[in-house]
Amino acid sequence: MRVIADDSIVARRRIFRMVAFEPWVETHGYHRMSLRDRICRVDCSTLFGVITFVITRLGNATMANTYTALHYHVVFSTKHRERWITPDIESRIWSYLGGIARDNGMKALCIGGIEDHVHLLLGALPTLAPAKAAQLIKGGSSKWIHNTFPNLSTFAWQDGYGAFTVSKSNIPGVIDYIQKQREHHMAKTFQDEFVEILRRHEIDYEEKYLWD
Repeated sequence: MRVIADDSIVARRRIFRMVAFEPWVETHGYHRMSLRDRICRVDCSTLFGVITFVITRLGNATMANTYTALHYHVVFSTKHRERWITPDIESRIWSYLGGIARDNGMKALCIGGIEDHVHLLLGALPTLAPAKAAQLIKGGSSKWIHNTFPNLSTFAWQDGYGAFTVSKSNIPGVIDYIQKQREHHMAKTFQDEFVEILRRHEIDYEEKYLWD
């Protein structure tokens, strides 16, 4: 770094130009940004004892490639937990949900459930919020179900959903859990399961607001 004095300014007022060449700035340990031609002007006024720092960034910033690995375990039920998803049509519905995920830049690693709810393990881009992912999947599939299965013309998903982050090391366990949904629900209801997941993730809740 070098400091260059600018002698063109009137007495008692000096401006120093500090030119920094290619500093690397860490941002929360994830991304690094290269800043070019950064100028820091220090405006010193001895009369008023005020020091003002004006930072001007010239040129474009260059950001290194960004890498993410975001996985979500998404859970939601049918409206009022109606048992609409019968075994003879569930595979078609799971496949369609996976297609919606793929069309919207997500990767469905595993989808499964039983008559009244579904679990999805999704890989997603950082630009797609879990709320938007759930909206796209529920909205797109409801219309298709209405058109494809005449006896499900009143089908609807619940308004809410649950979304829980999954680490890379836990992906196999979540896949196994989703694939064994029918085994799990031989002994517990969806309500029991969902409350158990919330407690495992230490999420506060009021049960009167959980179900619709």
